[in-house]
Amino acid sequence: METAWQQVAENGIGSLSLRGIARELGITAPAIYNYFPRRDDLINALVMEAFGSFADALETASNDHDPNDHAGRYLALGYAYRAFMIGLVVTVGALGIEAVSAL
Repeated sequence: METAWQQVAENGIGSLSLRGIARELGITAPAIYNYFPRRDDLINALVMEAFGSFADALETASNDHDPNDHAGRYLALGYAYRAFMIGLVVTVGALGIEAVSAL
């Protein structure tokens, strides 16, 4: 997955290539198709990984505060959300998608 993210960051989502990833990993192209039969399957896996990271960031922010400190937890969630979205805007730019941000 790291190799796929690197490809996306360097050249945009349009250049994402299963064969290119296989070549960079030093495996045969048919081998990578055992993991991701289609390019869209890889893209879906990248999206799921991103959402997992988002959920982890929110959970960590929430758990870092006393369960009774509702205001502190709420504020921490807001900061975690903002930090993640700022990173997302950078990622979306790498994907070649135009985004408008008021962050």
